[in-house]
Amino acid sequence: MNPPAERIRVNRRFYLPWLSGARRILDVGCGDGIFLDLLCASGAGVQGIEKDPSAVRACRAKGLSCAESEALPWLSTCAERFDAVLLTHVLEHHPAPEASRLVAACAGVMNPGAVLLVVVPNPHDHFVVLRDFPADPTHVRMYDAGEIRTFARDAGLETRIQGEHPGTALDGLAWPRRLAGLLTKTLNRFRGRRVFCGDLYAVLTKRD
Repeated sequence: MNPPAERIRVNRRFYLPWLSGARRILDVGCGDGIFLDLLCASGAGVQGIEKDPSAVRACRAKGLSCAESEALPWLSTCAERFDAVLLTHVLEHHPAPEASRLVAACAGVMNPGAVLLVVVPNPHDHFVVLRDFPADPTHVRMYDAGEIRTFARDAGLETRIQGEHPGTALDGLAWPRRLAGLLTKTLNRFRGRRVFCGDLYAVLTKRD
């Protein structure tokens, strides 16, 4: 189930404050360029990488710079350095050894003090685990906060911030399921539990 473009825009706007001040930003696995569009509007210079030819064409039709390539080969030969790199909903498509190499490759194209934003499906969100993650056959596995911290440490990065996106994973459900979900959410709030936060995110920095 692919979320509508406007839902993705709303989701991505949440992350913009951590990217403010970055003059050159790389989006790894940029899809059809929704995040790149938002970043361009904020005045940043952007570059995308995407392996899906149709998504690359969509980016280029918007005037966005997008390389058609798998991420690791492109990153290993990239001579440019970036102030921010985005890995939004990319790691879950890779097994752990490859995900670790991908984070390290991103660190290799970052300027000192640059930011790496990692966003993955939240393994603590019931609807993500039961509905969203299995719906995409290209998903390989989920990653939790501890694993992302390990990838960061191995790549020479420091974890600045980690958390759950405050948005809900209930959007798009038929109203009876949404009502049941909202009732469960309310009960769990009284019990001190947090659920229905669709994304887990980490803001990582490269040491100066």
